Amino acid sequence: MSIKTITRAYVFAAERHEGQADEGGVPYLWHVLDVARRARPLGADYEIVAVLHDTVEKTDTSLDEIEAAFGKTIRDGVDAMSKRDGDDFFADYMPRVLANDLARAVKYCDASDNLSGVDAIPDPETRARKEAKYRKALVMLEEVLPPETVETIRSVYG
Repeated sequence: MSIKTITRAYVFAAERHEGQADEGGVPYLWHVLDVARRARPLGADYEIVAVLHDTVEKTDTSLDEIEAAFGKTIRDGVDAMSKRDGDDFFADYMPRVLANDLARAVKYCDASDNLSGVDAIPDPETRARKEAKYRKALVMLEEVLPPETVETIRSVYG
């Protein structure tokens, strides 16, 4: 992938997530950019899937649009990262993530970023539930990712 394709992915995500905010009022794009920064050392396809990982789930973007703009490999990675209505996180969603090479590493980046923000959740029950979910997901991913991939991702934020 060229730098132009990577740049197009960032612009694509910025346009799709424009005006969105997380539960704390922070622009949602910041999360997407954080995940992409964690994935960047792994290579262009990982970075592109990372920057696009929530476009289908959180916007009206279709997988067909992703494929038309970025190709089937990226589409498949984004598809694996996209939760569907009715998905149970561990019974339905995580097996789909674990089945895709790009999604496994990008989900590790995503869960790491999500875990880093749980302290900002004011409700203690919600905070504890989300922390447990992200920690369990990270353990599942560490069991299948090469140790050097995990270390590379962790090294981005120390």
